Amino acid sequence: MKRFIVVILLAVGFSLIALYMISPEIVEKIWLWVVGFLGIIVAFFQRSFEWTGDKIKTLVKKQTSGDPVEKSTIEKEFMQIYRYSRNGNRILGLIFVEGQFIGISNENSSNSIGVYSLNIQQNRIILSNGAFTSSFVISTNGNLSEKDIGFSVDQNRDTNDPRQVYNTIFEQLAHILEGEKQPSLQVFNPDYFR
Repeated sequence: MKRFIVVILLAVGFSLIALYMISPEIVEKIWLWVVGFLGIIVAFFQRSFEWTGDKIKTLVKKQTSGDPVEKSTIEKEFMQIYRYSRNGNRILGLIFVEGQFIGISNENSSNSIGVYSLNIQQNRIILSNGAFTSSFVISTNGNLSEKDIGFSVDQNRDTNDPRQVYNTIFEQLAHILEGEKQPSLQVFNPDYFR
């Protein structure tokens, strides 16, 4: 059996040498075809190993987290404020409602970060975390009380009327509260983007 394999290898080798002597361009074409075929095989195995590795990582994450589908923070909270700039005793933030950017917040810098429960009282959006209670209000001419979180609408939206956007948020919040869910607002540090 070993002799038969050696004879076949020698025959293939001598055939290639003879073919190269007669017509070298055919051997070059065969060589390029062999190299291309080997490249396809190597790429197939690389992608197979990467795919298998990704599946293993996904399974490990699911087992360690206990939650088969991890949601981002933006999806967990009804509203988020990402602080980004401080101006004296006020701090500006980006406001997201259900994951969509809607405008800018202007709040007291002494307000603590964390999760606040949202509610509606006397036609106002109220947020509280036990020790602290504040209102989410439309910012007009910079006149805000110390505790209020001012809201300025994103000027690039279809409607740039802050009252209309505030009313939309109010309606969404009222709908969630009617469903007996407790919506919340999460405030993040100014260094969130660093």
